[in-house]
Amino acid sequence: MQHQDIAQEAYATACAFITTEFQGSNDTKTLLQPGHSINDVFALLERAKAQYDEKSGRKTLKWLSKVASRIGYYGQVMDVLAQHHPEYVALAWGAVKFILMGILNHERLVTEFSRAIAEIGGALREVSVAAELFQTDDMQIVVSQLYAQILTFILHSIKWYKRSRIGRVFSSVFSPYELEYEETIQQIKLCARNVKTLGDSKNWAEVRDMNISIELLRRDVTQLQETVDSNLKIATCNKTLSERIHIDIQDLKADTRDIQLSHILDSLSPGFCPYDGLTKLKSIVKRSRSLRLPSGIPMNVLRSLNNWFSREGSSLFVLRVEPRAEGKAREISTDIISLLQKKGVKVIWRLSSIRPGADVDEPPSLVQVLQVLIYQALLLVPKLHSYLNISTFRSAHTEAEWTSLFRTALSHVEKCYIVIDTQDVFQAAKGNQEWMSSFLGIFRDLACETTSRDHVLKFLVLCYGGGTETKSGTECGAVLKKPAVVPMRCKKMVHHKRGLQGWKGVQPKL
Repeated sequence: MQHQDIAQEAYATACAFITTEFQGSNDTKTLLQPGHSINDVFALLERAKAQYDEKSGRKTLKWLSKVASRIGYYGQVMDVLAQHHPEYVALAWGAVKFILMGILNHERLVTEFSRAIAEIGGALREVSVAAELFQTDDMQIVVSQLYAQILTFILHSIKWYKRSRIGRVFSSVFSPYELEYEETIQQIKLCARNVKTLGDSKNWAEVRDMNISIELLRRDVTQLQETVDSNLKIATCNKTLSERIHIDIQDLKADTRDIQLSHILDSLSPGFCPYDGLTKLKSIVKRSRSLRLPSGIPMNVLRSLNNWFSREGSSLFVLRVEPRAEGKAREISTDIISLLQKKGVKVIWRLSSIRPGADVDEPPSLVQVLQVLIYQALLLVPKLHSYLNISTFRSAHTEAEWTSLFRTALSHVEKCYIVIDTQDVFQAAKGNQEWMSSFLGIFRDLACETTSRDHVLKFLVLCYGGGTETKSGTECGAVLKKPAVVPMRCKKMVHHKRGLQGWKGVQPKL
């Protein structure tokens, strides 16, 4: 390449000159040997400064200090060539070192040479950064030209140094040293300006490229921002649409749940509404109480019920009703339901449809009892329908299927009392002890299951007939005996307040 040819030609010329000038001398070997570096020159300059400091050679010391401060600029320029041809740089440093060593004891010569070196260093100060930053092919060319001129100056200095003392005195009159190297220094300065000019142009080119890149980047950012804004608008619209759809779906779900609940309740709707039945039974009990002497709940039954109410956790209470105690049993069931409703406790019930002396044409079944309880549970806890399905109710036919459905429904009820009057059911069973035990077993098992799930369900079952003894730790019980016979002379029409006088101390606990 061109820059290699310029530097190589200058190097070859310098080697030939040194070989010719120092023919037959060891100085040739010294100058041409590799390994010379800027550190050698620095060390020699420090030695010269120390020497002239002792001699009070202030002028010489001043120029030596300038050389020491500017010699680094030579190094930055030379490093561009040293990457590929370290021998070129070694020759230059070796020649400078050789001249300094030769004139070290001649103050005037040291001053003149140092002035020239410092002046060149001042010119290199402005180009050293450009030469180091922009190491391109065209920069290599101008740096090679600069190297060639520096080497020319050094060779002139060697040639001047080789003159005899008389020759240097004679030349100082007719051709002073300053005039001899002035032209070379001007060439060096011209080459240095070329380096600086090229560096400036490359710097401006980089600035231009940077501005173009920034402008392109700005356009990309603007385009990206527009895309982001567009996507954000789309996302906002989609979010609004999704929220509307979500609201519509929620409304649709609510409507669907209401429709499903309505269908389930229609399929479970008993022939006689349990709420109407409770109202009528309360009216019957009130009228019955007004036609006889006031009598309270038997103490044994009241005490047992009070203990059951106060008991923690799920449990089953079986109240066995003896013959002719049915009226008092109806009073107890209505009083308990009224008490729980008054205290704001969840309660569902199934009351017997038997009337004293009435014939049972269509005896109720276990399925009908469970349907009434599931019906009320759905009204009490509407969210239950989300665990059930209308098709399930339509497909449930056997007692086992309805029992399983009843278990599923109550498994999602956390706290509740269940009151069940079974007079008509037990009468229809005609004293079948096995069936009655199986009937109670449903509620007994549910009490045990809910206890393990930390739910609280309390069952009060009014049984009629035998075979109702308690079976487990979750079961309590009592016997309601027939009331004592009152002589006719003691009977009279009485009017007394309706109320829950015997239940005042009862505190239902779930």
